[in-house]
Amino acid sequence: MSAVTSIMSIIVVACLVILVSSDELFTSKVDSEADGRIRDVYFNKDDQYQCSDHKLPVNDSYIVQFDSLSNVNNAYHVLLLGCSEPYHIEREGALNCRKVCRSAEKIQFTLPGRVRDQGNVVDAVSGTGYTPQHGTEDKEDLTEVRELLVYGTDPHLQIQTGNGSVKTTDVSETAELLKDPSLTVDTEKINTDGTKTSMKEYWDEHSKDASMQEMMLDNDAEELSKDELPEILSYLPKYDNLDVVELGAGIGRFTTHLAQKAGKVLAVDFMENFIEKNREINKNLTNIDYLAADVMDMELNADEWDLVFSNWLYMYLDNDELTHFLRNSLSWLRTDGYMFCRESCLQQSGSKVRTINPTYYRDPLVYESLFASVTIPTEDGRAFYGFEKVFSKSVDTYIKVKNNDNQLVWLIQKVRREYDTSKDFAILPQLKEQRKLETCHILRREELVGRGFVKTGGLEIAKMKAEMLNLQPGQRVLDFSCETGGFGIYIAKTYGVAVVASDSSSTLVHIGRERAKEAGMAQDVQFEVASITRRIHNPDTFDVIYSRDVIGENKNVLTVLRRLYESMKAGGRLLMSEYCIDDDMEDLDLDNDVFDEELDHNSNVPNKVLSTGALIDMMKEAGFIKVSAIDKTDDILRALERELLLVKEQSDAECADTLTVRRKIVNKLKSGDSWMIFYGEKQLS
Repeated sequence: MSAVTSIMSIIVVACLVILVSSDELFTSKVDSEADGRIRDVYFNKDDQYQCSDHKLPVNDSYIVQFDSLSNVNNAYHVLLLGCSEPYHIEREGALNCRKVCRSAEKIQFTLPGRVRDQGNVVDAVSGTGYTPQHGTEDKEDLTEVRELLVYGTDPHLQIQTGNGSVKTTDVSETAELLKDPSLTVDTEKINTDGTKTSMKEYWDEHSKDASMQEMMLDNDAEELSKDELPEILSYLPKYDNLDVVELGAGIGRFTTHLAQKAGKVLAVDFMENFIEKNREINKNLTNIDYLAADVMDMELNADEWDLVFSNWLYMYLDNDELTHFLRNSLSWLRTDGYMFCRESCLQQSGSKVRTINPTYYRDPLVYESLFASVTIPTEDGRAFYGFEKVFSKSVDTYIKVKNNDNQLVWLIQKVRREYDTSKDFAILPQLKEQRKLETCHILRREELVGRGFVKTGGLEIAKMKAEMLNLQPGQRVLDFSCETGGFGIYIAKTYGVAVVASDSSSTLVHIGRERAKEAGMAQDVQFEVASITRRIHNPDTFDVIYSRDVIGENKNVLTVLRRLYESMKAGGRLLMSEYCIDDDMEDLDLDNDVFDEELDHNSNVPNKVLSTGALIDMMKEAGFIKVSAIDKTDDILRALERELLLVKEQSDAECADTLTVRRKIVNKLKSGDSWMIFYGEKQLS
């Protein structure tokens, strides 16, 4: 099985009964000799396991998933406990278990004569492929155990419930074993009001002192917050003198900072003692109103707010609740207003022990689908309001301190749409399948141009451009069309620069993160999924900005150039490449030319081509000095010709389409169009 086809989610099903005593329950040692055979499997209570106690109805299904890009030779040891429902073919399998535990360390071996692929599941007792078995009918007893070996390099064991939300075991922290000898299930919360009841108990448990540790659910909260808090604030749009709603405000960790700039702030939290502590801390700030309320019950005036801010809120709402909340938020915001959120995805982040945990550790793809699918009618009823993504990214502090890239932030904007997307929500399996198809296409492009790249020339073109930039160690670089991270990884490793790698494709960024991890550069290359037209970086941030064949595809090139100029430090440098037409020709709309949509899809050539002179004029108007353009058509033609030879060696339909596209590009370039590299600098202050 290829690396591409191994990108899949797997389904683990109900359990064969293995009776063990409570003293032996939570540990396993798998002895593997040189030939890789499993010699023995036994339990020992001293081993370390990460356990997820769902406290959800037994008839919910849990799907164990992995998602990575390569074949593997190691496995995690998984214990499934309290399983009670049979395998359901029509539902593609159902794991109805109350608790899932996973070994803290990977087991390094492969079964004899087999290469295991990402997502393979093996019976740890027999060493053979796992076959679904009927489980026990006792819904209360957790001493019924099934052992599996789940192969994979992804450190996150994801448990997806039947409603599409995700729970997961925590891998990044040292979890204690469950030492309760009775090993019984708490079913008290299984009722229609279970979520709110569970949430109330959860925060009652973690709000006794109204402390920073309780707010962040982390024993190292004060130290962590020193870097994390300013980082989160740096992602916000300008809100000076604007009106801000802060949801989940807690004791005021962000409230103080928001109120120092905003016109007014409404601080809202579920827990009254948090709100009272917030009020006490910020008593000298007169532009804050306080509200102790459940966000699901809030009623605010329409079109009154410019920013709705939350930090760890959506992960406590199920999909229906979150959809309802997002619709409300759309109505509260003024047109072009923003919503910012930060959520724990796929895994728990904090180190604080929790006896219950009502959190939904969703896959980021589910958040993306929810944000895109929510709409409300406009006032005149002729169109709709919806959210448009500005950017999303992992929180750098958590990558650095906890090696956790599953703390994600989103900035989305209220925009007017001509169509209703309220029925466009896709469940996680559909999103995974779409991601799989996109990944297949991208990996095929990488096969042609090189790992880390999808655009013609790959590393060769990257090296050529890097030499033109005079990069110095410690400089900060924005890669404004990062593909799968190749250019950013190369310059970070070669020149010692820090890179922000940005692309509008979440799949490209997803693969780019994997490439950075492979290269050992995960902390040096920070990835974000961002809209080219909407993303606004903070002023004076970057020493160098690099862009490849992407600026010209925007409707308002000048606006994009001005934003890039503002984000550069004084004396900063811009280097960008674009396909251009002769100055004697008018700007060319490629929708009516030989370059069709397929060309854009396969080669990233923009659907509008400007003249060289027009782009130079726009750069100057945006403020750039020392503007110049270098014709590198011969370099790209040589790379294209090599690519054509590689494509000709393959025979499938996709390659045939690619071959046609590449020939079109070559013909256009040979007939007079150009591939130009533009350079400009920001004036020294």
